[in-house]
This record gives sequence, C-alpha cells and structure tokens, in this order.
Amino acid sequence: MKTFKDSAASIGHQTKILIVELVRSVEERVKRNVSEHRLNKKSSKRNIKWSQKDLENQILTQRIDSNEEDIRRFKADGFIRIDNTNLSARDTAKMIIEQFNL
Repeated sequence: MKTFKDSAASIGHQTKILIVELVRSVEERVKRNVSEHRLNKKSSKRNIKWSQKDLENQILTQRIDSNEEDIRRFKADGFIRIDNTNLSARDTAKMIIEQFNL
C-alpha cells in the first residue's frame, strides 16, 4: 500500500508526515458533537438526531483510536496522541508545536 510519503516521492517531492491524533472521552465527544461551534462549522451535524445516532453507532461499531499498526502503515516521521478532553484548542496547538519543533 502506498503512503502519502511514497506518493510525494514518486513525483520528486520530499515531504515530512506528522500525525496528530486527538482523543477525548466518550462523554466529551457527545458534548462537543452538539456544541454551537461544531453546529456552525459542520452542516452535517445540524441534523442533531441523525448526528447523535451516527456518533453512537461509531462508538459501538468502530475502533475510534489508532493502534500501532495504523501508525506504522503511514510511515510517519512523527506521531503524537493528545487527550484533549480538558484542553483548549490553544493549549493543544502549543503541545503540537512543541512536539514537532514547528
């Protein structure tokens, strides 16, 4: 399977792949799913009944967080998993910038 990095190299570009995985508690996922900001930015979430059902289905039927194989498959140059349940967007961004020296 070709990775993003492989694809970039095939056309003569060098690239650095950095993966940031944001995780949060199920309770926080449910809460954020209907937040004013999310509803304003994601039209698909405005159908709250459908959106809640979809989220419940994801939680019950899908693996939401990555595992080591997922990370290996991307051949990333860097990876960070941040539990942002209790972090602001600004604090989360600071962690990412520090981790990857951006």
